[in-house]
Amino acid sequence: MGISPKCDLCKKELEDYGALLFSPPDEEGRTFKNHICIECYNKLKEKYKIMKPIKRMQIGKNGLSEAFVEQVRKIFENENVVKISILKTACRNKEDAEKMAQNLVGALGEKFDYKLVGYVMTVIKFRKVQRSLLP
Repeated sequence: MGISPKCDLCKKELEDYGALLFSPPDEEGRTFKNHICIECYNKLKEKYKIMKPIKRMQIGKNGLSEAFVEQVRKIFENENVVKISILKTACRNKEDAEKMAQNLVGALGEKFDYKLVGYVMTVIKFRKVQRSLLP
């Protein structure tokens, strides 16, 4: 006699596991494990907009070409964040990387901003036009 687990949300018998959910600890420090099916997992994912992986790109020896900017624009039709690695063949120092990031965001438009950490640029698309902090 086998154990046939049921989805804790829809109460159907599980054919394939979707996920395990763990509750936050209660007053006594206990957590509870819940089994959910794939359909319920997909509903939860849509409801709470569980993050999908961040798209990654690289700028190489061709630098910041018009084709690269168009490719980034196309990605931003479905994404809000893109991480771009600036390879050593594209620039040699941080000032060049900063200029490259400013040029890319300038080419993309006013709804975009960036953060540069080392040679990795994180470009973010906002819903509204961003106010300039400069006078």
